[in-house]
Amino acid sequence: MSDTQTSSGFGKLKSALVELASLARRYEGRAAILGKGPSFDEFEPNGRHSGRFIVGLNETALQIRCHASFIIDEDILQRAGSEIAATPDLYLITPRVPHGVISNIGGLTIYGARRSTAATAPWAENFSRRHLAFNLSTSESDPALGPMITAGNFSAPIVAELLAIAGFTDILLAGVDGGTAYSSGFKDVEYKKLRSVQDNFDSQFEELRHLRDRYKVTFRSARCEEAFVLIGTEVEQCLATEVLKWSIDANTFLNVQYVDGTTFTSSMFGEGKSGTPFSFQRIFLPEAAGHKGRGIYFDSDMLVFKDVFRLFNSDMQGHVLLGCEPTPGRPKQYSMFLVDNERATWNGCDLLKDYSAGRVSYDSLLKDFCFAHAKASSLPMAWNSLEIFEPGITANIHFTDMGTQPWLSSFNPNASLWCEALFKALEERPSVALALETSLAQGWVRPSLRWQVDSGRADPWNMPAFVKALDRAWLPPHVRLRNTAGASRLQHLRWTLASRVRRAMQSRRYVRLVRAGRALRKVF
Repeated sequence: MSDTQTSSGFGKLKSALVELASLARRYEGRAAILGKGPSFDEFEPNGRHSGRFIVGLNETALQIRCHASFIIDEDILQRAGSEIAATPDLYLITPRVPHGVISNIGGLTIYGARRSTAATAPWAENFSRRHLAFNLSTSESDPALGPMITAGNFSAPIVAELLAIAGFTDILLAGVDGGTAYSSGFKDVEYKKLRSVQDNFDSQFEELRHLRDRYKVTFRSARCEEAFVLIGTEVEQCLATEVLKWSIDANTFLNVQYVDGTTFTSSMFGEGKSGTPFSFQRIFLPEAAGHKGRGIYFDSDMLVFKDVFRLFNSDMQGHVLLGCEPTPGRPKQYSMFLVDNERATWNGCDLLKDYSAGRVSYDSLLKDFCFAHAKASSLPMAWNSLEIFEPGITANIHFTDMGTQPWLSSFNPNASLWCEALFKALEERPSVALALETSLAQGWVRPSLRWQVDSGRADPWNMPAFVKALDRAWLPPHVRLRNTAGASRLQHLRWTLASRVRRAMQSRRYVRLVRAGRALRKVF
């Protein structure tokens, strides 16, 4: 251990950051943070997760052999400090001034910094040279302990920032799951769970995302060390694809790897043999990811609002593939799914050969996923919300109707959501700006989109008449690809009428009328 200590007026303490910097070099920047969530049970310190510096949060160091125990609240040390100290060679990492209970209001416990420092606490002598301290923003800092760490709602982001500053660049999370559940091994401390101001553990994800961007740290999940995404797309959908990528990355702290599925051509769509130009790309996801980690498939006509970590970190319960719960009144579909790439054994090329030869139907292949034998439709419906957006609930909206997709038509009721995302993505990513310019030049998106971007007006429904007129002679790529016969004026008339009908059918008034009709039929 390092002998670096501070002996200022704050009392003699050893700097956590100095010691961690030495450990970061020893472990080549690889660390693991263990919380009490359900994925704690899947951490394998002597197997696939070996070779990392392991930091256990609070009581986790009593359940599994760790290198360090990280504790902020003094009551944990008062209750379990002796048992934690009895573990050989275990570091204890605490703030310079640990937190204690300030007050109890009903079932709510308020924690805050106490007057006594970690150097003078009764339990400190149990750890001696193994006690490491750092500056936390809830109390006055000691310059000798290094920079101030910002206190958040939970411990995991605080530990992650300490590790990142010390030089750890690859951090695996086990038992840091969000939600409200603990692993079964921590039933004895359930009484203390979420007794502060938080209703669940989800807010730590945004804190971790800021740390990823600030320190360029790679975060992994114990259930999914490598996270891959394949977006079903074609070159004509490059703008929608780039906006979707931005929405995924803007809402997650994971380092998502995107794989390409565009090797399959759109010829079958032109021949009427597939639902979209990119329909068959999804079956190639495990191969495109090299059969490593887990993968998520998205259609390009989607927009994400929540952290995909929730999906990658799902308990798959032995299944190879998980789709979403079907929307009431609609058949189940696999336009968004999670797959265990390592266990997926099918071959995409062989499946296409079977389809071309008539040995398997289109519905069996792409609607039933007949080739994936251990599968379930158990992911929340909110991850494939068909044309419906509910604030705080919808995780991924799916613009299923090609006739009203916001980049193709001004008639989508949720077009402003997508356009707002486009505006933000343009500010942050040059690739989005390039896709926009290319798409406008090639005629892959409606011409009026240029006016919206230049004016900053997200709702296309309220565009001036002269702007709407820009779209009158334009046809979307999929219409041009499939409708090769007939006059362009007739094609455009069909497209426009269909878009307006779809807009009306997606309106709240129409939905209310449909529901009223169903209710009346039940009564009479």
